[in-house]
Amino acid sequence: MILVKRTFRIAWNLLSYGSAVLLLATIALWMRSYWREDNVWIVYGSKPTDPPTCYLVEVGSDWGQLGISHTLKDREGIRWADNSFHYHGQHSVDADGTGAGWAFASGHWPGRRFGSAAVSFPHWAAGIALMVLPAIRLIGFARRRKRFSAGHCPSCGYDLRATPERCPECGATPGAVR
Repeated sequence: MILVKRTFRIAWNLLSYGSAVLLLATIALWMRSYWREDNVWIVYGSKPTDPPTCYLVEVGSDWGQLGISHTLKDREGIRWADNSFHYHGQHSVDADGTGAGWAFASGHWPGRRFGSAAVSFPHWAAGIALMVLPAIRLIGFARRRKRFSAGHCPSCGYDLRATPERCPECGATPGAVR
């Protein structure tokens, strides 16, 4: 039982601290996205022994948008400006025309087995999702701090007004624990 609690506590700490770091990175990308476009491309399946296709995964940030796209293309390359490429899907555009809304698009080249899919969403949506775990952690910290205020056992939070020398609940002495 103790091992399960410890494992849960370690996992909770990793998730909440990781979420806080990702939240800070998202805020930094959000501010940066209005004057610089950032993209990361990952290409896989392009070894000579693979089929004559490769996959391209792109993660990008531009004008308040985070986007993820996945594309299947031939290894020699195809003209991305080819007019026969057809996109279908939804894309919302703000009043200023920046496109900082929600979008999903997929596309294909007729007669070929190449295709693409893309999803984009505003930075604030990612920020709200990443804010949940750190907010829960901060609320718990504030509650614990209030509970373990003066006059309470620092180990278990028991009210020590009646027995200030030793906690009747856990046996700890208030001066020794901390």
